Amino acid sequence: MLNALKAVTETYVSGQRAKLIRRELISRTAAGNIAAKIAEAHFGKDFLITGAAGSGKSGCLLEIVEGLIGKGVPVLPFGLIGCKPVQTTAALGAEMRLPESPALVLARAFPGRKVALVVDTTRLRKHNVGRHPDFFDTLAALIGEVRGLRSDAQIHLILACRQFDFEHDARLRALLRRTKVPVRWVS
Repeated sequence: MLNALKAVTETYVSGQRAKLIRRELISRTAAGNIAAKIAEAHFGKDFLITGAAGSGKSGCLLEIVEGLIGKGVPVLPFGLIGCKPVQTTAALGAEMRLPESPALVLARAFPGRKVALVVDTTRLRKHNVGRHPDFFDTLAALIGEVRGLRSDAQIHLILACRQFDFEHDARLRALLRRTKVPVRWVS
């Protein structure tokens, strides 16, 4: 299970690094703040990063992931772009070559430790949900699992989506409205 988690994380990081202009990450204050808040937290928190297309949300997520890894916090990052639309969180885990839901695998792999699940949904609506609206149910179930696991685990949730989608898609807003610590990202 640890090898599978490591593989998903490495694939995400290398994929995001390959997209950087000149392979350089533009440091964002929000990223450092989120990583620090998670490192200092004593209970799971939710974070939402929004911004216009091309404003740096995915780069911000990469910086958060690398910052958490540097602080020794186990993290499972993934993007939903290219992910086959599935109807359950277990099927989502299977798409990632995990034995079950990403949230469950992360929490069970590191019992008693602070962990973070990072989900890049910036292209969710364009690539998956527009053709498969029931995928919102899977994302909602994943968010519910994270929040449900908090009675036994200190699991943090970091989501990113486009500001336009957040403002104009009632289904997405409904999924994320209970996110407690929104971070508005504007380029």
